[in-house]
Amino acid sequence: MLEKAYIEVRVHSRFEHFWKRASTHRRYLKCRHPHNFEIRVEMQVFEFDREIEFHDLQDMLEKFLWSKKYTFVEASCETIAATILLQMKSWFGTAREYDIEVWEDADCGGKVKYTPGVGVEEVAKAIDEELKKSSEEVRECLSS
Repeated sequence: MLEKAYIEVRVHSRFEHFWKRASTHRRYLKCRHPHNFEIRVEMQVFEFDREIEFHDLQDMLEKFLWSKKYTFVEASCETIAATILLQMKSWFGTAREYDIEVWEDADCGGKVKYTPGVGVEEVAKAIDEELKKSSEEVRECLSS
C-alpha cells in the first residue's frame, strides 16, 4: 500500500521582472528583463483517483499567475514560489505537502517546500507583504 501520493503540474508564463538589490557585477539585473518562467507544483493528494484534476489545477494556476503578473515585477523565483504556496494553501488547505519550483528560461530557479507543522507560513506571509509593497511602488511608477 502507498503511504503518500502526489500530483505534479507545470505552467509556463512569460513576464518581466528585475532585482533592485543586484550587486555591481550583476547590475544588469536591476533593469526590467523578460524570462520564460516555468512553474512546477507538486502537491500531496489523499485519494488515488484524481482527487484534484491536473488540468483544473493548471487552469487555476494560469489564472492566478496572470492576476499577479505585475506583482511579480520585482520578485525572485523564491518569492514567486512562496506566493504560489500561499495561494495553494488557501485553495487546498494546510494539511498537505507542497513543493513549488519557479525556473527562469529553464536554467536557474528557486524552490519552496511546505510540510504541515514545519513553520514556513510566517516566512511566506512576510514575503507576501513585501510583494504587496513592491507592487504598489511599481504601479505608482507605471502610472506617472
